[in-house]
Amino acid sequence: MVLFWSKKYNFFALKNTTLTLLAVMAGHIGDLLRHEITNPVMTSKESPYFIRQVKRTNKEAKRYRIPSQLLKIKANSITDESRVLMGYLSDARRGLDIYLYDDDKQTLLLLMPLADELEKSGFIARVNSWSKERTGKNLAELDIVIEQQLALPISSDDIKRLVTLS
Repeated sequence: MVLFWSKKYNFFALKNTTLTLLAVMAGHIGDLLRHEITNPVMTSKESPYFIRQVKRTNKEAKRYRIPSQLLKIKANSITDESRVLMGYLSDARRGLDIYLYDDDKQTLLLLMPLADELEKSGFIARVNSWSKERTGKNLAELDIVIEQQLALPISSDDIKRLVTLS
């Protein structure tokens, strides 16, 4: 354990778990910069890169016990309102989140590295609230469903099967 002096706190302890979390976060940021991804909303052509990121995040979740989430959001009825909401989702993105989006099918796969159940629930609540403010309808009323809500780690064999835009 390394101790740092701070004016606000007498000592600031960096534990191995904190250092591991910082290293994993730095790795994700480095990858985003290396691949020049400033707004990681990928198209179906970029799905191999998205799958690699899911596999990486899954391995980190398993090895370091770092919570991460994978969501699949789909508009069953494609309307102007659903398009507006799906467009908003890319603007509401957390910094490390990576999206795989099919505009024609109105399907979004959302990888939330370093996110626990509470953060996932907060994200869904914010999207519902924004939808209600802008359209007067929540996700269910717009026929937008969250088809998958998975906390990583999951079986590596299941990743390719689960990570599809259909």
